[in-house]
Amino acid sequence: LLHSVTALLYLQVESITPVVYLFRLMQGLGHVCVFTPLFVEVGKIIPDRFKARGIGYFAVAIQFGTASGSAVGDYVIKNHDWKTYFITIAVITFVCACVCQFIKGESGSGKEKQVKDSGNSYVANMNLVYGGLIMIFVLGAVFGTILQFVPTYFDKLLDTGIIEKEISCKLFLTSGLFTVAMIRIIGGGITDGRHRDRVVIFCHIGLMLTLFLITLIRSGGFSLFVSVIFGLSYGLLYPTTNAMVLTNSKESVRGRVSGLLTMLFEAGFRGFALIAGAVVGAAGYFSMFYFLLAFYVVGVLLFMFLQYKGRFFLRGSYEN
Repeated sequence: LLHSVTALLYLQVESITPVVYLFRLMQGLGHVCVFTPLFVEVGKIIPDRFKARGIGYFAVAIQFGTASGSAVGDYVIKNHDWKTYFITIAVITFVCACVCQFIKGESGSGKEKQVKDSGNSYVANMNLVYGGLIMIFVLGAVFGTILQFVPTYFDKLLDTGIIEKEISCKLFLTSGLFTVAMIRIIGGGITDGRHRDRVVIFCHIGLMLTLFLITLIRSGGFSLFVSVIFGLSYGLLYPTTNAMVLTNSKESVRGRVSGLLTMLFEAGFRGFALIAGAVVGAAGYFSMFYFLLAFYVVGVLLFMFLQYKGRFFLRGSYEN
């Protein structure tokens, strides 16, 4: 409802004033008040044995909504006007608010295997959770930086004469996001199976390779190749890491952990851009992507250390 009302308030805007930023803040609050609790409920309802796959499907639904909403908005603006655009947003969000009043769901049935809440296993699971939380923040930084800086990076390559022919950033982003969606739908099953650890290693290597190869892009064909590697790696890693954190959290705190996951990803997605922009201004795009690669490597090392520490104590508690 807050989001719907904000869309209607935009109809009164005639110039850029501080009030516009207030409306934008209200819109952001509306988004957070929907997305975070929704993610919490999804994390609680999906059974542990299907957690990564279910979160992957949920993320695909978000991507589909973002893509289709952008297309609808672009169509309305081009064929009508901005007022019709904001009215459309208000109507859609109001309908969603009404529909939510009739949706009922129940959390887990209680038959799922529960995580132990005491002893060394609890300490171990917290190590696994902390490692996953760090990784989610790093993933947000990588995903946000690629989406926000690749378009301007391609423009810079053309402006400085490094490339002679323009590279389509739309092709890079579209193919990457399409690969993300397809791998989550087609390959979601392996993220909850016994090969999860191998999948995670594959994804980490793929993302590190992506950040390095981006600096070598000089043609549209090679950019398409890199975007597919990015989609395959990120597509499986995000839901798998989320699932790992939630399944290793106590049932009583999963709601708060889900909210924390969302906050950390958004903080990485939005916040790291400030650092990346400063590095670009001081040292250029190549240095920024190398810096992001180093940041990612540190995050992976912390993640692996906490994984090892957690599983070491967990194994000891089982033996005892």
